[in-house]
Amino acid sequence: MKTFEEKFNEVKDDENKTSYICFAEAIKGQKMKPSGIRKWFNKVVDKDDYFEDEKDEVLKYLEKLSNNGTGMYYPENEDDKLK
Repeated sequence: MKTFEEKFNEVKDDENKTSYICFAEAIKGQKMKPSGIRKWFNKVVDKDDYFEDEKDEVLKYLEKLSNNGTGMYYPENEDDKLK
């Protein structure tokens, strides 16, 4: 099993992608903990790839992407569905 850093570096080899896109591809469906996502995000994503005031929203999206592989919200029961 590859470490996150190995997976990120593998994706990063494509020079046409930003560090954010590489990060998102590397964590997709990996079921990383939010603390791990934040740690690696701060370490490898270039600050020019996102707006600082939107960082929390970006991290929430990345948590979803890591957990279900799509970044989409899938409610577990009827009461949680958006109306």
